[in-house]
Amino acid sequence: MATGYDKVPIEVTEMVAEMMHEHHPELEAAGVTVQTLFAFKYDDETGAPEPAMKTRGQTVLAKISITNLQDRVRGIADAKLVIDREFGWERISNGRRQALIDHELTHLNLTTDADGMTKLDDCRRPKLHMRHHDWELTGFAEVCERHGEAAVEVHEILRWQEEYGQACLFPLKGTTEVRANGHA
Repeated sequence: MATGYDKVPIEVTEMVAEMMHEHHPELEAAGVTVQTLFAFKYDDETGAPEPAMKTRGQTVLAKISITNLQDRVRGIADAKLVIDREFGWERISNGRRQALIDHELTHLNLTTDADGMTKLDDCRRPKLHMRHHDWELTGFAEVCERHGEAAVEVHEILRWQEEYGQACLFPLKGTTEVRANGHA
């Protein structure tokens, strides 16, 4: 089955507004609007739910994108947030829901001029650009096994460990223990 979409209940819209207020006040102050939808997909033969969204072949729980200028002129929200209803919402805790929304909102950055003032687009809405992740670790275990330290994957893991690994030595917010491998 093709991916389908539904409007989200008001509770989800309220959580998006809450996360923007708490963690992204610059977006709230600029009046950035976000429209949120649920995505869903079911197997044609069994009716079992399937992941509804992928990025570069990997299942993702949610995606956010900046609405193009033409649609913004039509009055559509500044950004579109799509959450996988089955895998990215119904199966996770409320705390993980908040973290998921916060993660997606973190991708949105205001475009500013040299004086730090928010630029506006042609329809006088705040101009946005996407922020990329601080890290993305990808690769193949078998390449690491075959080539060891010569593998690009190993170099990326070591670079991440040098830059961010210190955070893994201490419990992360909401966790009570850290295992030997650095994960709670």
